[in-house]
Order: sequence, then structure tokens, then C-alpha cells
Amino acid sequence: DDEVQITAETGPGGGVRSGRRTRRNSDAGFADFGVRLKGDKAARIAVYPDKAAKDAIVLTEDELARLEEGEFLNGSLVDYRLRFFQEELKSLDPEMFERCHFFNSFFYKRLLQTMQGGSSAKEREAAYQHVRGWTMHVDLFTKDYIFVPINEGLHWSLAVVCRPGLWAQQQHAALPSQQP
Repeated sequence: DDEVQITAETGPGGGVRSGRRTRRNSDAGFADFGVRLKGDKAARIAVYPDKAAKDAIVLTEDELARLEEGEFLNGSLVDYRLRFFQEELKSLDPEMFERCHFFNSFFYKRLLQTMQGGSSAKEREAAYQHVRGWTMHVDLFTKDYIFVPINEGLHWSLAVVCRPGLWAQQQHAALPSQQP
């Protein structure tokens, strides 16, 4: 690691805090290194894969502290690792990557929020409208694998839905025929 001492002026009173900028090896997967100021847990220290990506993952000092033993992971850390896996898959096996879809850590929570109390067709349609944007540009039934990170009860799980299109075809085939 290259460390560069910096000084940052903060606030109208001209208070000065010192910090350090740490450059990480490109193999670590970080594209932007940010500035780490002592005591600033919200300081951005990494953006992955890069700032220009529309779904870039921002990691802060607080998130890196969550990697310590006894700490809890948060959505940004889970999203980072899943995104890192996506980028690896894309470079190693582009065909397989195209057959997969990855939701971020907020999707499942949002899905559950929209489904609460929705038993009528109108309520289900309203719930669908809340999550429609998550799947607007992808046909999930053409994918072989769908990855859904889930956080419940302070525990993270990764649900992998395998071949949803095949399941839908089987369900459709099992329906009684509509012919006269």
C-alpha cells in the first residue's frame, strides 16, 4: 500500500483534520480509493467497479469496520461481494453471465414491503408496480439463475432461483385445457 499524508480543511472555523489516502492493488477490485479521514466513518474509501457505473457500490470506513470479528455485515458489503462475483463471471464466462440475473440487497426487502396485506387483485397489481422497475429490462423467465440476497433476523442468505422459465412452463402445462 502507498500511503500519502494529506490535510483537509473543514468547516467555517477552519478546523483541520489529518487523514491518509490509501491506494490498493488493482487486484483488490477497487476502482476509486477516496480519502480516509480519521474519525469520519462515512468517508468514502472505495467505489466498485468505478464511479461511472450506474449501480456502483460505495464502501465507507464504517463498512470496512463491519468486516471485523463480531460485527454484522450490511447491504453494501453484500452488494460489493455479489457485484465482484458478477464481474468475475462476466470476464471468465460471458455466456453464463448472460444466463444469470443478480438483484441487489434491497430488492427482497422492497418486495416484502409491497406484498404486505395485498390479497386482492388490485392490491397485488399495486405491489407489482412498486417492484416493476427492478425487472423492467430483463425477462427473468429466460434466465437460468436468479440471485437474490436476503437479510432476515440479522442473517444473510443468498437465494438462487434455478430455471424459473422451466418451472413456469411446467405450471402452465399442468393447467386444465381451455379448449371447448
